[in-house]
Amino acid sequence: MKFSKSFLFVIAMCIAGVFIVLPVMSVAVYNDFNYTVNADDNTITITEYLGEEVSPVIPNEIEGKPVTNINNQAFFANTNLKSITIPDSVTTINNGAFSYCTNLTEVTLPASLTTMQSYVFRDCKSLKTITIPEGIKSIPNYCFSECDSLETVVLPSTIESIGEFAFQYCTSLASITLPSTVKEIGFAAFTSCNSLKEIAIPQSVTIIGQLAFNRCDELLKISILSSDVNIEKDAFRKCGLAIIYAHNDSTGAAYAKTNKMPLVILK
Repeated sequence: MKFSKSFLFVIAMCIAGVFIVLPVMSVAVYNDFNYTVNADDNTITITEYLGEEVSPVIPNEIEGKPVTNINNQAFFANTNLKSITIPDSVTTINNGAFSYCTNLTEVTLPASLTTMQSYVFRDCKSLKTITIPEGIKSIPNYCFSECDSLETVVLPSTIESIGEFAFQYCTSLASITLPSTVKEIGFAAFTSCNSLKEIAIPQSVTIIGQLAFNRCDELLKISILSSDVNIEKDAFRKCGLAIIYAHNDSTGAAYAKTNKMPLVILK
């Protein structure tokens, strides 16, 4: 028996603990977009793109109502898609909205965006650069997982957490700057980022999750600026070339000694 990619995606997210509520709504069509009207605030949710354009234009309003949401899987596995500009009216991009769009190379996220949910750009294998707008507080679980062409990520000063598996297998990502607002780096967040050369963990970070930088084979320098950050087991597992830079008598120094990693004491 064969199952559609959409069906398998829903099953995968349920297994991962992402439960999708699918309310019964009347779906209408505008150009090549299916949409619903949100009764609570009279706004529009784009539920599905039906067209075949490589650079479709998402409307900022339909029938005078603002488009504020891109729904679960709205562009899921659309291999025609090469670029997308999301209008300034959109505040939320839901689970898996652009996942498996393997030819998507360019995304423009609006300043109005406040929420991205899990899996949004998972396995967008052609995506090379992304700028996250100010106001976003979290990079959710699996958000850019397996985007193996992703080279440049610009994070805003509002980011507080990097979710589980958020950038796993981003094998072209050579550098990323974590802003001083980040508090948590989740489980396996950067695992197998094989091009990553250096990472500075800001003083604001309170926890580095298990396997957070696992198998970052080219990682040379790890700067841990906080003295008492909680570094979970195997956070830097199989980073065989890395040197840890940390303060004396800090948890970073203790991790280096326990795991027999080279250590340079910060002044």
